[in-house]
Amino acid sequence: MAIDHPQREAQQLKALRSMKRAGPNAQKPVRPIQPRTTRLTVNLPMELVNRLRDTVYWVPQLTVTRLVEDAIRAALATHEASNQGLFPRRTEELKPGRPRTERTAERETQVSRLRTALRSLKHRFPFIHRRLKLRMSDENVSSSG
Repeated sequence: MAIDHPQREAQQLKALRSMKRAGPNAQKPVRPIQPRTTRLTVNLPMELVNRLRDTVYWVPQLTVTRLVEDAIRAALATHEASNQGLFPRRTEELKPGRPRTERTAERETQVSRLRTALRSLKHRFPFIHRRLKLRMSDENVSSSG
């Protein structure tokens, strides 16, 4: 049976009191076990970060860490409820950066192919390449304006 943090502290406090009664020959008390934490760096919209900081500023005894931890726990509970239980442990570490969707990868492949084709045109038909380049830049100007 797993003992949560408050129960563990209560047991350690009880052991410490009994050792004080036992005198100087008693064993030294075990240091209270702190929950393990780690640093997580995320990029958030500035508007959200400012709302977070304003809330922490105006709510006594609230910290950024506590607010973020509570929000993550609530979000995880929602996802786990829709999954009807905990998710299985991951089989490998997450890859850094944004997740690549199939559409993103497909688009990058198409762009890469177009660039290759343009390079080939540039060397074979320099005049056509210059005209095409000018036409593309004209379309970008007219579509953005």
